[in-house]
Amino acid sequence: MLRRLLARLRKTHENGPENAPVVGGIYTIADSPGQPFGVVKVLCWESGVVHLSLYRNRFQTRPERINPVSLELGRMGDAEGFGIGHLPISSRLFNAWRPQLVARSEVPAEELEGVRLWKEARGGVWD
Repeated sequence: MLRRLLARLRKTHENGPENAPVVGGIYTIADSPGQPFGVVKVLCWESGVVHLSLYRNRFQTRPERINPVSLELGRMGDAEGFGIGHLPISSRLFNAWRPQLVARSEVPAEELEGVRLWKEARGGVWD
């Protein structure tokens, strides 16, 4: 089932518009003015929804490159903060964060588990 979902999501990306987020793309974001820059990974996108992993890593200046291996989600209660493994947001919100692509990585099937659960639950979207 996850293989079919992954194949369908890749096909959606391949057939999408030029300015669509890159699946597997690691982006720096400016989600809060005056705050450190955040980092997200695009898990997939479709129908105006961008599915992300939001990492706990923060930077005072926007980095030009990031090694995906250095990214951490952490856990609630960690002194360094925590991220979110699956965050569905609107394309409008994603673009409002002024994303800049800094790296690319694979999206293994296990990272899409949150997307699958979200679809089954007919989950909402942050906007």
